[in-house]
Amino acid sequence: MRADSPTPQVNIHSFTAGLERIRAVWRGHSVARYTSNVDDPQQQIRWTVAWALSHGSLSSEASDCLESLKREQTAPVHPPLETSVHESDVAGWEKRLRGLQEDLGIDLVAFRDGRYPPLLREGLLAPPLLFMMGRSLLAQRKPVAIVGSRDVSTQISRDTEALAAMLAARGHCIVSGLAEGTDTAAHQGALSEASGATVAVLPSGIQDIFPESNRALAEEIGERGLLLSEFLPWDQARRSYFLQRNATISALSLVSFVMAAGQRSGSRSEINHAVRNGREVFLWRAGIGDQPWALRMVSEGLATFVDSLDEAAERAERAFHA
Repeated sequence: MRADSPTPQVNIHSFTAGLERIRAVWRGHSVARYTSNVDDPQQQIRWTVAWALSHGSLSSEASDCLESLKREQTAPVHPPLETSVHESDVAGWEKRLRGLQEDLGIDLVAFRDGRYPPLLREGLLAPPLLFMMGRSLLAQRKPVAIVGSRDVSTQISRDTEALAAMLAARGHCIVSGLAEGTDTAAHQGALSEASGATVAVLPSGIQDIFPESNRALAEEIGERGLLLSEFLPWDQARRSYFLQRNATISALSLVSFVMAAGQRSGSRSEINHAVRNGREVFLWRAGIGDQPWALRMVSEGLATFVDSLDEAAERAERAFHA
């Protein structure tokens, strides 16, 4: 191509048709979360390139789709799109993602990859692609979620840290969401043990840590544990991402402990996902025992109150040996 030639553009209809081949590999309900917006071809091509690279190269279904992208010329699109996909976009995103793999050690793990957490694969909203930094197999080590409100009392924070430390000492991997408050205490409790394991599931891309106040904690988890995100590495946190993050936490864990939560808190979202995924949910009575919604869930058999660290640890062990 001559230097002064215009960059070829891609027919978005051809692109979305190519994605249909990938849908056979990605579970339909999951791929829709990332590629259903036809009005955003840039987002679609980023996910397609990421999918291809997660398989080690631009190969198979994704490669066929990308090659057709490179060959196609612009065709009329109705309704008109403000943004068109250019051939340079494919190369640009491939370069950036390869840089993450090679320079920062970020792994791209696809749904069928052996490193994909098996419990998460069974979940109702399993992400088709994960970005991981750290010990990638850690998420398969008896994962237990510990979540709760950001604004918690000093005592609940201490209880959370103690529970996480006890479970980590017994070989459990502590899964939480890196938020301030309960999540922070859970991660710190796990890391207080010499062999403690913890996974931080992010509501943002793996390069845009949220919240910023926990960046140092995230760096420690990246070195000793695992950072996990289902979003493109440069994505900033947004409202819908928190809900998706909560669903991933619940599916990734066989057991969920909720230390504190209000009627409309994000932890309630995680509880609902856990119940739908058939996971056991335990509520810390000291933090939630007076909440009407918690009393109702317990009365309906959807959750169980726990009153002590020993009881919580016993419940977790029992779940993994059922």
